[in-house]
Amino acid sequence: MLSLDYSTLNASSYSLPKSFLNQVAKLALERSTNANLNWQIIPSYLQKSITEEWDDLRTLGNKIVRILESNQGYVVVKNLAFCHYPRPIIDYLFASLALCLGNLTVHNSSNNTIWDVTHRSDTGGRERTFSELNVAAPFHTDSAFRTIPEKYFALWTIRAASDGGNSTAINVEELIQHLATSVSGRQCLEILHSYNFPFAVPPAFATHPDQIEIIEAPILTMGDRFSQDLFANTLANSPLIRFRLDSIMKGFKHYPELETPERLWAVRYFDRVLNTYPDKLEFKLNDGDVVFFNNHTMLHGRTAFSDRQRLLLRIRIDT
Repeated sequence: MLSLDYSTLNASSYSLPKSFLNQVAKLALERSTNANLNWQIIPSYLQKSITEEWDDLRTLGNKIVRILESNQGYVVVKNLAFCHYPRPIIDYLFASLALCLGNLTVHNSSNNTIWDVTHRSDTGGRERTFSELNVAAPFHTDSAFRTIPEKYFALWTIRAASDGGNSTAINVEELIQHLATSVSGRQCLEILHSYNFPFAVPPAFATHPDQIEIIEAPILTMGDRFSQDLFANTLANSPLIRFRLDSIMKGFKHYPELETPERLWAVRYFDRVLNTYPDKLEFKLNDGDVVFFNNHTMLHGRTAFSDRQRLLLRIRIDT
Protein backbone atom coordinates (compact mmCIF):
# COMPACT_ATOMS: atom_id res chain seq x y z
CA MET A 1 0.00 0.00 0.00
CA LEU A 2 1.36 3.42 -0.95
CA SER A 3 2.40 5.65 1.95
CA LEU A 4 0.53 8.94 1.83
CA ASP A 5 2.90 10.63 4.28
CA TYR A 6 6.55 10.53 3.22
CA SER A 7 9.42 12.96 3.44
CA THR A 8 9.62 15.52 0.61
CA LEU A 9 11.55 18.72 -0.06
CA ASN A 10 10.23 21.32 -2.49
CA ALA A 11 13.12 22.66 -4.58
CA SER A 12 11.13 24.92 -6.91
CA SER A 13 12.87 28.04 -5.57
CA TYR A 14 16.34 26.82 -6.61
CA SER A 15 16.50 28.22 -10.13
CA LEU A 16 19.32 27.27 -12.48
CA PRO A 17 21.61 30.22 -13.28
CA LYS A 18 22.19 30.65 -17.01
CA SER A 19 25.94 31.03 -16.42
CA PHE A 20 26.10 27.62 -14.71
CA LEU A 21 23.98 26.01 -17.41
CA ASN A 22 26.40 27.33 -20.02
CA GLN A 23 29.33 25.79 -18.10
CA VAL A 24 27.58 22.43 -17.92
CA ALA A 25 26.52 22.53 -21.58
CA LYS A 26 30.13 23.24 -22.56
CA LEU A 27 31.32 20.28 -20.49
CA ALA A 28 28.66 17.99 -22.01
CA LEU A 29 29.73 19.06 -25.50
CA GLU A 30 33.39 18.38 -24.71
CA ARG A 31 32.57 14.86 -23.52
CA SER A 32 30.45 14.16 -26.57
CA THR A 33 33.36 15.00 -28.84
CA ASN A 34 36.13 13.57 -26.66
CA ALA A 35 35.39 10.11 -25.25
CA ASN A 36 38.76 10.12 -23.51
CA LEU A 37 37.99 13.16 -21.37
CA ASN A 38 38.94 12.05 -17.85
CA TRP A 39 35.85 11.90 -15.62
CA GLN A 40 38.09 12.28 -12.55
CA ILE A 41 38.75 15.96 -13.35
CA ILE A 42 35.06 16.78 -13.72
CA PRO A 43 34.08 16.92 -10.01
CA SER A 44 36.66 19.61 -9.26
CA TYR A 45 35.51 21.53 -12.34
CA LEU A 46 31.89 21.35 -11.18
CA GLN A 47 32.79 22.21 -7.57
CA LYS A 48 34.49 25.38 -8.76
CA SER A 49 31.50 26.30 -10.91
CA ILE A 50 29.05 25.67 -8.06
CA THR A 51 31.03 27.96 -5.77
CA GLU A 52 31.30 30.70 -8.36
CA GLU A 53 27.95 30.45 -10.14
CA TRP A 54 25.37 28.57 -8.04
CA ASP A 55 25.96 28.65 -4.31
CA ASP A 56 22.22 28.14 -3.71
CA LEU A 57 22.70 24.55 -4.87
CA ARG A 58 25.06 23.98 -1.94
CA THR A 59 22.33 25.33 0.35
CA LEU A 60 19.95 22.70 -1.05
CA GLY A 61 22.60 20.04 -0.55
CA ASN A 62 23.05 21.06 3.09
CA LYS A 63 19.28 20.77 3.65
CA ILE A 64 19.30 17.27 2.17
CA VAL A 65 22.20 16.21 4.41
CA ARG A 66 20.43 17.46 7.53
CA ILE A 67 17.40 15.33 6.67
CA LEU A 68 19.50 12.26 5.86
CA GLU A 69 21.37 12.59 9.16
CA SER A 70 18.11 12.84 11.09
CA ASN A 71 16.00 9.84 12.06
CA GLN A 72 14.17 10.33 8.75
CA GLY A 73 17.05 8.87 6.73
CA TYR A 74 15.66 9.70 3.27
CA VAL A 75 14.02 12.52 1.33
CA VAL A 76 12.32 12.96 -2.05
CA VAL A 77 13.31 16.23 -3.73
CA LYS A 78 10.52 17.55 -5.94
CA ASN A 79 10.08 20.36 -8.45
CA LEU A 80 13.71 20.78 -9.45
CA ALA A 81 13.75 23.42 -12.14
CA PHE A 82 16.10 21.60 -14.48
CA CYS A 83 14.50 18.24 -15.25
CA HIS A 84 13.60 19.00 -18.86
CA TYR A 85 17.12 19.33 -20.26
CA PRO A 86 18.74 16.73 -22.54
CA ARG A 87 20.29 13.70 -20.88
CA PRO A 88 23.98 14.80 -21.12
CA ILE A 89 23.16 18.02 -19.27
CA ILE A 90 20.97 16.17 -16.74
CA ASP A 91 23.98 13.95 -15.92
CA TYR A 92 26.13 16.91 -14.95
CA LEU A 93 23.37 18.72 -13.10
CA PHE A 94 22.73 15.52 -11.12
CA ALA A 95 26.45 15.17 -10.41
CA SER A 96 26.57 18.82 -9.31
CA LEU A 97 23.79 18.30 -6.77
CA ALA A 98 25.38 15.08 -5.50
CA LEU A 99 28.73 16.82 -5.06
CA CYS A 100 27.06 19.14 -2.56
CA LEU A 101 26.66 16.07 -0.30
CA GLY A 102 30.09 14.48 -0.71
CA ASN A 103 32.39 12.69 -3.15
CA LEU A 104 31.10 10.69 -6.10
CA THR A 105 32.19 7.06 -6.39
CA VAL A 106 32.38 4.74 -9.39
CA HIS A 107 30.15 1.70 -9.80
CA ASN A 108 32.57 -0.69 -11.47
CA SER A 109 35.76 -1.15 -13.46
CA SER A 110 34.32 1.02 -16.26
CA ASN A 111 34.47 4.01 -13.88
CA ASN A 112 30.77 4.71 -14.30
CA THR A 113 29.76 7.36 -11.78
CA ILE A 114 26.18 7.54 -13.02
CA TRP A 115 24.42 4.18 -13.38
CA ASP A 116 21.26 3.72 -15.44
CA VAL A 117 18.65 1.84 -13.42
CA THR A 118 16.57 0.29 -16.19
CA HIS A 119 15.58 -3.09 -17.56
CA ARG A 120 18.34 -4.59 -19.69
CA SER A 121 17.57 -7.57 -21.93
CA ASP A 122 21.17 -8.10 -22.93
CA THR A 123 24.23 -7.73 -20.70
CA GLY A 124 26.60 -9.69 -22.91
CA GLY A 125 26.14 -12.90 -20.97
CA ARG A 126 26.85 -11.28 -17.61
CA GLU A 127 24.43 -12.01 -14.77
CA ARG A 128 22.03 -9.12 -14.30
CA THR A 129 21.64 -7.31 -10.99
CA PHE A 130 18.53 -5.75 -9.35
CA SER A 131 18.93 -2.46 -11.19
CA GLU A 132 18.90 -4.24 -14.57
CA LEU A 133 15.67 -6.18 -14.03
CA ASN A 134 11.97 -5.33 -13.79
CA VAL A 135 11.17 -7.83 -11.03
CA ALA A 136 10.75 -6.73 -7.43
CA ALA A 137 14.01 -5.76 -5.71
CA PRO A 138 14.07 -7.12 -2.13
CA PHE A 139 15.17 -4.93 0.75
CA HIS A 140 18.91 -4.30 0.70
CA THR A 141 21.56 -1.63 1.08
CA ASP A 142 23.70 -0.36 -1.78
CA SER A 143 27.32 -1.53 -1.98
CA ALA A 144 26.85 -4.08 0.81
CA PHE A 145 29.79 -5.88 -0.76
CA ARG A 146 32.22 -2.96 -0.35
CA THR A 147 34.63 -2.67 2.56
CA ILE A 148 32.96 0.61 3.52
CA PRO A 149 29.66 1.15 1.70
CA GLU A 150 28.94 4.70 0.57
CA LYS A 151 26.93 6.69 3.11
CA TYR A 152 24.43 8.18 0.67
CA PHE A 153 23.00 7.43 -2.73
CA ALA A 154 20.50 9.19 -4.95
CA LEU A 155 18.07 8.15 -7.69
CA TRP A 156 16.90 10.66 -10.29
CA THR A 157 13.68 9.66 -12.07
CA ILE A 158 14.00 10.32 -15.79
CA ARG A 159 10.96 8.21 -16.69
CA ALA A 160 8.73 6.59 -14.09
CA ALA A 161 7.11 3.26 -14.88
CA SER A 162 3.50 3.43 -16.03
CA ASP A 163 2.78 0.61 -13.60
CA GLY A 164 4.55 -0.44 -10.39
CA GLY A 165 8.21 0.31 -9.79
CA ASN A 166 7.41 1.97 -6.46
CA SER A 167 10.20 2.68 -3.99
CA THR A 168 10.11 0.86 -0.65
CA ALA A 169 12.11 1.65 2.47
CA ILE A 170 12.64 0.58 6.09
CA ASN A 171 14.21 2.65 8.86
CA VAL A 172 16.82 0.33 10.42
CA GLU A 173 16.84 1.88 13.88
CA GLU A 174 13.09 1.35 14.14
CA LEU A 175 13.49 -2.15 12.72
CA ILE A 176 16.05 -3.03 15.39
CA GLN A 177 13.71 -1.83 18.11
CA HIS A 178 11.00 -4.03 16.58
CA LEU A 179 13.31 -7.07 16.53
CA ALA A 180 14.40 -6.43 20.11
CA THR A 181 10.88 -7.08 21.41
CA SER A 182 11.24 -10.85 20.97
CA VAL A 183 13.76 -13.48 22.09
CA SER A 184 14.30 -14.66 18.51
CA GLY A 185 14.74 -11.08 17.33
CA ARG A 186 17.39 -10.39 19.96
CA GLN A 187 19.21 -13.61 19.04
CA CYS A 188 19.13 -12.56 15.38
CA LEU A 189 20.53 -9.11 16.18
CA GLU A 190 23.34 -10.61 18.23
CA ILE A 191 24.41 -12.91 15.38
CA LEU A 192 24.15 -10.19 12.72
CA HIS A 193 26.39 -8.00 14.85
CA SER A 194 28.88 -10.57 16.19
CA TYR A 195 29.53 -12.76 13.13
CA ASN A 196 31.19 -11.97 9.83
CA PHE A 197 29.21 -12.83 6.69
CA PRO A 198 30.59 -13.30 3.15
CA PHE A 199 29.35 -10.77 0.57
CA ALA A 200 29.97 -11.68 -3.08
CA VAL A 201 30.35 -8.72 -5.44
CA PRO A 202 27.79 -8.90 -8.29
CA PRO A 203 29.54 -9.19 -11.68
CA ALA A 204 28.03 -5.84 -12.76
CA PHE A 205 30.00 -4.05 -10.03
CA ALA A 206 33.16 -6.14 -9.87
CA THR A 207 36.57 -4.50 -10.09
CA HIS A 208 37.79 -7.58 -11.95
CA PRO A 209 34.75 -9.07 -13.73
CA ASP A 210 36.59 -12.31 -14.51
CA GLN A 211 37.28 -13.00 -10.81
CA ILE A 212 35.17 -13.89 -7.80
CA GLU A 213 35.35 -10.99 -5.33
CA ILE A 214 34.15 -11.48 -1.76
CA ILE A 215 34.45 -9.40 1.39
CA GLU A 216 33.69 -10.50 4.96
CA ALA A 217 31.83 -8.19 7.34
CA PRO A 218 29.07 -8.17 9.95
CA ILE A 219 25.59 -7.18 8.80
CA LEU A 220 25.13 -4.80 11.73
CA THR A 221 27.95 -2.68 13.13
CA MET A 222 26.82 -1.06 16.33
CA GLY A 223 30.18 -0.14 17.87
CA ASP A 224 31.05 -0.68 21.53
CA ARG A 225 27.57 0.37 22.64
CA PHE A 226 25.89 -2.72 21.19
CA SER A 227 24.80 -4.83 24.16
CA GLN A 228 21.78 -6.58 25.58
CA ASP A 229 21.03 -3.44 27.59
CA LEU A 230 20.28 -1.54 24.39
CA PHE A 231 17.53 -3.92 23.38
CA ALA A 232 15.14 -2.44 25.92
CA ASN A 233 15.91 1.18 25.12
CA THR A 234 15.91 3.60 22.22
CA LEU A 235 19.20 3.24 20.41
CA ALA A 236 21.50 6.17 21.07
CA ASN A 237 23.67 5.56 18.00
CA SER A 238 22.58 4.86 14.46
CA PRO A 239 23.52 1.37 13.26
CA LEU A 240 25.60 0.82 10.19
CA ILE A 241 23.86 -1.89 8.22
CA ARG A 242 24.89 -3.78 5.12
CA PHE A 243 22.51 -6.36 3.72
CA ARG A 244 21.92 -8.03 0.40
CA LEU A 245 20.64 -11.59 0.72
CA ASP A 246 21.61 -12.85 -2.74
CA SER A 247 25.16 -11.55 -2.25
CA ILE A 248 25.43 -13.34 1.12
CA MET A 249 24.06 -16.64 -0.22
CA LYS A 250 26.54 -16.57 -3.11
CA GLY A 251 29.27 -15.77 -0.62
CA PHE A 252 28.36 -18.90 1.36
CA LYS A 253 28.91 -21.00 -1.78
CA HIS A 254 32.50 -19.79 -2.03
CA TYR A 255 33.14 -19.71 1.72
CA PRO A 256 31.30 -22.85 2.92
CA GLU A 257 33.07 -22.71 6.29
CA LEU A 258 31.02 -19.57 7.03
CA GLU A 259 27.73 -21.26 6.15
CA THR A 260 27.01 -22.22 9.75
CA PRO A 261 23.52 -23.00 11.10
CA GLU A 262 23.58 -19.80 13.18
CA ARG A 263 24.40 -17.56 10.22
CA LEU A 264 21.87 -19.24 7.92
CA TRP A 265 19.13 -19.00 10.51
CA ALA A 266 19.89 -15.33 11.26
CA VAL A 267 19.87 -14.08 7.64
CA ARG A 268 16.74 -16.05 6.80
CA TYR A 269 14.96 -14.88 9.94
CA PHE A 270 16.01 -11.28 9.22
CA ASP A 271 14.77 -11.55 5.64
CA ARG A 272 11.41 -12.92 6.80
CA VAL A 273 11.04 -10.02 9.20
CA LEU A 274 11.79 -7.54 6.40
CA ASN A 275 9.10 -9.08 4.20
CA THR A 276 6.45 -8.90 6.93
CA TYR A 277 7.55 -5.68 8.67
CA PRO A 278 4.44 -3.55 9.26
CA ASP A 279 6.08 -0.10 9.13
CA LYS A 280 7.73 -0.22 5.72
CA LEU A 281 7.32 2.78 3.44
CA GLU A 282 6.14 2.58 -0.16
CA PHE A 283 5.96 5.61 -2.43
CA LYS A 284 5.92 6.36 -6.15
CA LEU A 285 8.58 8.55 -7.74
CA ASN A 286 7.31 10.76 -10.54
CA ASP A 287 9.30 12.08 -13.50
CA GLY A 288 11.87 14.57 -12.21
CA ASP A 289 11.78 13.40 -8.59
CA VAL A 290 15.13 12.69 -6.91
CA VAL A 291 15.23 10.46 -3.83
CA PHE A 292 18.22 10.51 -1.48
CA PHE A 293 18.87 7.73 1.04
CA ASN A 294 21.19 7.39 4.01
CA ASN A 295 22.62 4.04 2.99
CA HIS A 296 23.91 3.34 6.51
CA THR A 297 20.56 3.63 8.28
CA MET A 298 17.93 2.71 5.66
CA LEU A 299 17.07 -0.43 3.72
CA HIS A 300 15.42 0.10 0.37
CA GLY A 301 13.76 -1.93 -2.36
CA ARG A 302 11.36 -1.65 -5.29
CA THR A 303 8.13 -3.24 -6.44
CA ALA A 304 7.94 -5.07 -9.77
CA PHE A 305 6.93 -3.28 -12.98
CA SER A 306 6.24 -4.22 -16.60
CA ASP A 307 7.04 -0.90 -18.32
CA ARG A 308 10.55 -1.51 -19.60
CA GLN A 309 11.02 2.15 -20.54
CA ARG A 310 11.38 3.03 -16.86
CA LEU A 311 14.68 4.88 -16.31
CA LEU A 312 16.30 6.20 -13.14
CA LEU A 313 19.86 7.47 -12.72
CA ARG A 314 21.84 6.47 -9.64
CA ILE A 315 24.79 8.20 -8.00
CA ARG A 316 26.57 6.89 -4.89
CA ILE A 317 28.09 9.46 -2.56
CA ASP A 318 30.92 9.02 -0.06
CA THR A 319 31.57 11.43 2.80
